[in-house]
Amino acid sequence: MRGMLAGGMERAEPDLPTGGTRRAASVRIGAALSLLAAAAGIAAAARTWWVCDDAFITFRYIQNLLAGNGLVYNAGERVEGYTHFLWIWPVAALHALGLDPIHAAQALGLLAHAATLLLFAGASARIDPRRRFPVPVVSLLLALHFDFGVWATGGLETALFTFLVAASFWSIALTPAERGPRAGLAGLLLALAVL
Repeated sequence: MRGMLAGGMERAEPDLPTGGTRRAASVRIGAALSLLAAAAGIAAAARTWWVCDDAFITFRYIQNLLAGNGLVYNAGERVEGYTHFLWIWPVAALHALGLDPIHAAQALGLLAHAATLLLFAGASARIDPRRRFPVPVVSLLLALHFDFGVWATGGLETALFTFLVAASFWSIALTPAERGPRAGLAGLLLALAVL
């Protein structure tokens, strides 16, 4: 009867959003803000595009590896002069596919940088799912942090290391009910970070 007006005419009632519709809208807003944080972070990092001189040590090891001399700085000398065993392999793989090692390292750094921003944005949504829409505050602050952006393109493993450590923390902190299986994931991520 609420839709009836005096005189018997029906009035159209506005469609009010249901709980599911509101939640879907909230997820879309949170996703948009998360993508905005990642885009802002990538843009900030791109403004400081550079290569750290220490990265050229890595590139020399990669050059010798791909030349068949092994993972050495100088052919015939077995000296481990790098501290990021894991980082060498994806950069070497991209270089073997024809990409300049500098550009490969910078691209991988930016990818890890964006993944960290999105990780923190996703964590914001999971910390308090009852909020109307999740604001990825940490992601936005990291996106604007100068040093966080600088090391994304420096050619070193800093952005990947940051992602692995943050991912291991969030894999445990956000799902206490599943701590058993998640502890194994956190351990694996930390082992990769050590490499």
